[in-house]
Order: sequence, then structure tokens, then C-alpha cells
Amino acid sequence: MNDNSPKVVKQTVNLGNLPYFSDVDDSGKRMVMFHQDHIIERFPRVLSLTRVLDALEINLFLEHRFKGLFMPPKRGGKKNPLGGVSLVTMNSLANSMSLFLQWIEAHDVDWHEVYAVSDSDKAKYWLPVYRYRKYLIDQVLAKKIDRDTANLYINHVRQFYEWARKQHRIEKLPFKYKTKVIKKKRKDGNIDLLFTQYGAEEKGFTVTTTDLLIPKKYKQKKSTDASLSPYDQDELQLLYTSNALSKLGPRLRVDLAVQCGLRADEVATFEANHVVDPALSEQPIYYVTIVGKYDKERTIMVSKGLMTSLWLYRNDEEHQRDPRRY
Repeated sequence: MNDNSPKVVKQTVNLGNLPYFSDVDDSGKRMVMFHQDHIIERFPRVLSLTRVLDALEINLFLEHRFKGLFMPPKRGGKKNPLGGVSLVTMNSLANSMSLFLQWIEAHDVDWHEVYAVSDSDKAKYWLPVYRYRKYLIDQVLAKKIDRDTANLYINHVRQFYEWARKQHRIEKLPFKYKTKVIKKKRKDGNIDLLFTQYGAEEKGFTVTTTDLLIPKKYKQKKSTDASLSPYDQDELQLLYTSNALSKLGPRLRVDLAVQCGLRADEVATFEANHVVDPALSEQPIYYVTIVGKYDKERTIMVSKGLMTSLWLYRNDEEHQRDPRRY
């Protein structure tokens, strides 16, 4: 990617309420002011020096997602007081849209094009959104990205088109929705009665999707080769005996990653109230619910030994002296 390609920049922005223009200053300019300020640090925006208008539309889409004006999440108020998605999700959205804009610029296409030459299924694949889908499939086949990542990218682009339709920036959606019935089978091969709709021809539950999704046939098979693991036993031994893990704090952070499968940001945001005194119970395993990637809640298992170490670390003299640092 050259220096002029679309990219994500992070800036401090004011997403306040009730904007207005200030009085003319000494230089003859007016400033956009807000009756109620809301300052966001490191807010992601997509920058393009050649597709300025496209970048502005994308950034307005990102702002509406963050403010909860479009597709507000069910738990939006939990991590974002404005009611929209979290800053972590915003970074993911901005990255996806930056890649889409890079593709638009490289192929010199207009993403606003939503009408095919004819109504046939083959004709629609010349539309920009389907051409971008084909590009992502090629990336999957070349093993540059996996299918789940490609679906994430195309899903964010789909949301952008839905927003553009709602804003009347395009006249129609270039893709169609379809419904299908998912049958839930029991282990004995029969249909699970929980999902059975008595008197209906189709038994199961209905989901809505689009034909933009990357089919399962492109999903790479996971290798069982242990050599593909991030660390083997010898590497873990070297890691744990390194100077970097000579102190308890860094060692516990690696323990959380290795034993509980936490990502770096999940380790960094692991809350102190998750840590309890194991001496007060006989539990061999402790279940902790965390908010992980894309604001999804998941439950991890913490062994009694690790919980004991976390409890001692939380209550040691150094940690108590400056708890905000830890």
C-alpha cells in the first residue's frame, strides 16, 4: 500500500450535541461548536486524498454507528454512553471500510452503482459489491485471509450499503435478502422437539441472510499439526524463564493468555472484581464472564491455582499502594 492509499487515522474528535457556528474570529473564520461537548480520544476515521467524498460518507456512517443512530447494539449503553457500538468495534468497522475504499480506488469503481444491466443473476455479479465479494473470495483461496475474516469485511460493507439506503444516498440495495430454515438435529439423528413447529411442513427455526456471505466451501480446514500452535512446550519454557516474566504481574498476564485463551486487550481489561478468594470455597474451577472481541460476552474457566495467584497479586503491598496502575 502506498502512502496515498486510503487508511485509518485516529484523532481526538468532538461528537457533541446541538452543533452551531461560533462568532467570526480575528482571522474571519467561524468554528463549529457544540452546546454539549463529547470528546472521544483516538476515534478512527478513514482518510483518502483521492476519494474524499467517499471517505466523508464512510466517516458519517462510522459516526452514526458510534452514536447509535444506525443499528444500535442491544448492549450499547453498557460500553458506550452514546448508545452505539464500542470503540473496539469502531476500529474494526473503520479497518473494513478502509480496505473497501482501497479496493474501490484501485479498480476505479463507483460504489453507488446498484443497478445491474439486466435482471439476471449473472448480471448482478458485475456490481461493485459483488466484485468486492469475489476479490475477498480470491484472498481466501490465496490463503491471505480466512473465510471468517472475509465474512466480517463483507458484512461491514453490507451494513454500509444499508445505511446509505436509509440515508437516501442510493435508491436501492444491490443485494437481496433470503430466508432459510435451520433444522436442529438431536444426537440420535431425529429433529429436536424444541425447534419443531407442529403442523408446519418445515421444522426448525428461520434465519435471514444475504448472498453476499462467503460460502462454507471456502473455509480452510484446521490443521491438527502441533507445529502450527503459537508456542510449543520448549518455547513456553523459554518464555516463562525470560527476564520479562521475572515479576508476578507480567507472568500472570501470560498465564491468563495461555491458560484461559484471553486476547491481549482482554487481559488488559480483566477486572479486579473477577478475582475472589479461593480459600472461601472448595471450587476447583471458577467461571468468569468477560466482554471480548466485538463486545461479545463469553465465559472462561480459571483454575484454582491461577485464581489463588491472582488473589495474592491483587492483595499484595505493591498493588494496594497504587491500584490504578494495575
